[in-house]
Parts: sequence; structure tokens; C-alpha cells
Amino acid sequence: MTDPTKRGKIVVRGCNILQPPLLDSAEAQVVEVYDGFGDPMALLVRILSDDTWGLVTKGDDDWEAMKVQYGLAKIRPGTSFAELIAGGVAQNLEE
Repeated sequence: MTDPTKRGKIVVRGCNILQPPLLDSAEAQVVEVYDGFGDPMALLVRILSDDTWGLVTKGDDDWEAMKVQYGLAKIRPGTSFAELIAGGVAQNLEE
């Protein structure tokens, strides 16, 4: 079993890499990347263990489902499980 006090971290740097990082933290679970219009375009997510990360981008087949899973989009209220399966996540998102 891994030591819970030791886990990977995220370091975010600004334009000048010689300056201290903007963020240096082992607490990060999800990193959201947005485009210039304010729309999400990528998620980096800590999964399975403290040192395993998954990346999903808006070009991936499961993008809409991952946006729902990580709170960036919501399923339309009243959508049944059957409707969700038949139409897929993208067809049943709130406007």
C-alpha cells in the first residue's frame, strides 16, 4: 500500500518559468482547461491512485459524459435512464 502522505502533485507555471509557480499542490484532483470563449476544452483527472491521471478533451467520444461526471454539465431534469441510454449524454444535457 502506498504511503498516504506521499502523492503526486500539480505544478502550474506562468509566462516566466523562472518565477515561483502559480500553483504547487498535492491536493489537486481535477484540472480544468478552458478556451478563450470560456468553454471547457480539457480535463486532467486524478484516478485510481494518487499517481494515475486521465486526460479527456472535447474531441474525445466520452467528452460530454465526462463533463457531466465532473460537474461541468448537467443532465436535463426528468431524463429517464432509458432516455439517457437511447439518446446518449449529449442529447440530454441542460441548455
